[in-house]
Amino acid sequence: MLADAAARAGEHRAGLRRAGLSYAQYLRCVAGFARELIAHGARGSRVALVCGNSLDMPIATFASHAAGAQATPINPVYTTRELTHILTDAAPTAIVYDAKAAAAVEPLIASLEIP
Repeated sequence: MLADAAARAGEHRAGLRRAGLSYAQYLRCVAGFARELIAHGARGSRVALVCGNSLDMPIATFASHAAGAQATPINPVYTTRELTHILTDAAPTAIVYDAKAAAAVEPLIASLEIP
């Protein structure tokens, strides 16, 4: 769907007006991040997405799918206890998180031995 939009209207804005990305730029972001996820071993596994409402979320979601992984969106305002339970259950290969969630997520990456 995104690749089709980029092919048809590559330089048009991608409906992400605040970000100012064209469809072609959006597709390049997704493709680049998908390659990183594949290199990290995400294909066939889960990628936890702990991001607020920003451009990070749709890019990470599309990239996860393009990498052959299952995107697992998680509310970034969950407590450490809630995050621990969800991340343990999801067993992600990678976690994508934003700066606001970093204080809660980074200690869990080590304690749950998430690569």
